[in-house]
Amino acid sequence: MTASSSIAPEVAADGHGDDDEEEEENNEEDEDNRGRCLSWTEADDIRLMYYDTQALRASTVEKTADVQLRLSREKLEAAQTRERTSIAKMYTDLLMADLSGMTDMQRAEHQRALQYFGDKVYEHSKV
Repeated sequence: MTASSSIAPEVAADGHGDDDEEEEENNEEDEDNRGRCLSWTEADDIRLMYYDTQALRASTVEKTADVQLRLSREKLEAAQTRERTSIAKMYTDLLMADLSGMTDMQRAEHQRALQYFGDKVYEHSKV
């Protein structure tokens, strides 16, 4: 080492001078904060805030589950309504079908389909 480098202040990698003084001040502040204890009322307030937050969270989760369940039921009901509507339309179409051009076999199939969809329509109307 040269004499000039030992006399010059050390320069950190970021180009600034020695930051020992700042570190010492920060360490002193940390030590002051470590020694500070929360008062009983502050600790109780923090505990109460925690419990309130947990209760709010639980309530929100419960409300979310209720909404999801309600939406699921509504979707199921809508799907069932669409199915009933489709079955009723098929039954109506079968009732209105022109049988004059059908063979005996086609008429028998038509009669079975009419019976099947009629049972479905009347089954749903009982509910």
